[in-house]
Amino acid sequence: MKLTNKAAQHIILTWEKFEAQFKPIKNPINEDAALGGFMFETYEPEVTIVKSTDPLKIWTYGDGDDNCSLISEGWHYVNRLGYVLTEVPFDPNCTYEIDYQEYGDGEE
Repeated sequence: MKLTNKAAQHIILTWEKFEAQFKPIKNPINEDAALGGFMFETYEPEVTIVKSTDPLKIWTYGDGDDNCSLISEGWHYVNRLGYVLTEVPFDPNCTYEIDYQEYGDGEE
């Protein structure tokens, strides 16, 4: 078997491009959820929905470097603030970065 040393492609998207490409799902439990109604909390009952979702459609909203808030692909625990679920799965061969500051004025 031949192993490659190919690095994953890193993709940076604005919130608008993320929304158009991956189609985030509104939180059906809390219409006033953060991120314009798209964030799912890290506790019950919302996390039950997250856990039952295809792992390729789970994104983590969390604190990044320099006090910026980021959304990245996958289920993460460290520095997580919540989750975003999408209709369209992400490519597991890529890493993604969505700067929440791009969403409106950056306030929840």
